[in-house]
Amino acid sequence: MINAIKNSIISFKKIPLKTKNDLIFATDYKIQRKNEPDVFIKSDLDYGHNFFITKIADENDNLIAVNHFALDKADGIIETSAMNVLSKNYRNKGLGTIMHLDRIVDLLENDMDKIVLFSTGEAALFHSKLKFEPDLNNGEQLENVLTEISAKNCNNMPELKPIVKRAYNYINSSSYFSQKNCLIEPDFDKANKIISEYLHIVNSKNLSKNDLFQYKLNSDFNMILTHDSVMKNKEFFNKLFEKYGIDYQIN
Repeated sequence: MINAIKNSIISFKKIPLKTKNDLIFATDYKIQRKNEPDVFIKSDLDYGHNFFITKIADENDNLIAVNHFALDKADGIIETSAMNVLSKNYRNKGLGTIMHLDRIVDLLENDMDKIVLFSTGEAALFHSKLKFEPDLNNGEQLENVLTEISAKNCNNMPELKPIVKRAYNYINSSSYFSQKNCLIEPDFDKANKIISEYLHIVNSKNLSKNDLFQYKLNSDFNMILTHDSVMKNKEFFNKLFEKYGIDYQIN
């Protein structure tokens, strides 16, 4: 339960910003969605040293979603974690998107460089829809993900064939994997691009649950959303702010 979140919500639509320890946050505001009940966001700025938590409550003040995050202004990084929709009735209703938008506000208001997260393989498709990109920098992690992609069946999605082939060739041609020599660095940029293209192609399809189960990834890995990417895709994000009734626009 969130203690009296609704009583602290500022009544006008424009989202309020609060400054604490030279950091600017969107704090308490209402989300008004078409054909869905209102929900209420509250960010706890006293959760811990440089660690914070955003909570979302329903109209009856029941806690339905949380997102822990840390801000490192010196390095320009927001690290988001433990993004969880607790109530089954509110899953697949946009709360994950809302929590990402809340972090984007923090990113822009504090002029930070990037948002980073460690994604489950299953959630990577969702994060990719919000313009997060793979950011693998560990050889074992890289091998796991590319091996998964290289084994995907493309019969129902022939567009994936070139990507699956590139993943297979990467694993089998890289001296890092063939020699298992830790002194040889894999080409992470090339590998991340393969994974990114795979996610984008899968996301471009309106897949059934069965197909999503087939094409989702199982290996967990790092993902990143940069300030530059947010600005490049500002029209995309502005439409999402508007869709979810968040009075915030990126200029």
